[in-house]
Amino acid sequence: MLDEAQTRLAAAKKGGNPRVIGEAYLDVAYALYRRSPDWPAFQEDAQGALSQIDQAMSTFAAIPFPDGIARAHLACAAIFINLAEGEEDSGNKVEDVVRALDACLAAQEALKFDGVNSGEIFDIYYTVSGLLLQLRELSDHEEYRTQLEELIEANSTILGEVAAIDLQLRDEAGSMLATAQLLGALAEIEEDEKEREELLTAQSMVAYQAAVWLETTSDPELKDQVWEEFQQADTKLEVSAGAKPETPDRPGKCPACGNPTLVAAKFCAECGAQLRGGK
Repeated sequence: MLDEAQTRLAAAKKGGNPRVIGEAYLDVAYALYRRSPDWPAFQEDAQGALSQIDQAMSTFAAIPFPDGIARAHLACAAIFINLAEGEEDSGNKVEDVVRALDACLAAQEALKFDGVNSGEIFDIYYTVSGLLLQLRELSDHEEYRTQLEELIEANSTILGEVAAIDLQLRDEAGSMLATAQLLGALAEIEEDEKEREELLTAQSMVAYQAAVWLETTSDPELKDQVWEEFQQADTKLEVSAGAKPETPDRPGKCPACGNPTLVAAKFCAECGAQLRGGK
């Protein structure tokens, strides 16, 4: 397992995609700290895993990739919890528990940056809640356990709010998609060329607006449908008008992987490549 992870890391470095490289560092870290059930060997592997996570975090921070940074912090938290579970020295155990909690809080802090959708936020907070439950069981200090319970309760509230917002955005974007499809159908049967171009322009704008809404949600399938609708309208406009319409908010494509990108994006959400259009 470790050999395979290291091979993937070497291949990722050759490929040069920072997001893939960061993910490969995390794979090596997980392979290391899961390698041996023997306690002395585990302690040594855990330190090696933490070093790999530091590399992953640096790589993700340079893109930047907030979700990757958050998951790297969660990997640190999991390692510190495992170290605390096997630690016999009470002082070292407390230190590992504190480090694990700090890593959980750092994972949540990473989500405050742009580029994190609600699905990723939900996953991170859900994982943090599970780790906090483990930390509560490791602690004998009543006040500390109470603080952890308060954090767990706060996380549960946030999880509910994120799920509700995500559902609302997806519903509204779905309605926009239906509107774009209707405009496209009307354009198909319109005989007047000028009217047809206006319908296609409206279809393109509505589909793009829906895509903007979906950037922060957890529904990649619906997002793909919206981009496809936009691209269909865009292609028909090019054929009809002979050129792309003059609009300041036109999206583009990542030069590295071809993924659709929003006009203000600095980095591709799919592969992490820097975009020239970002500000």
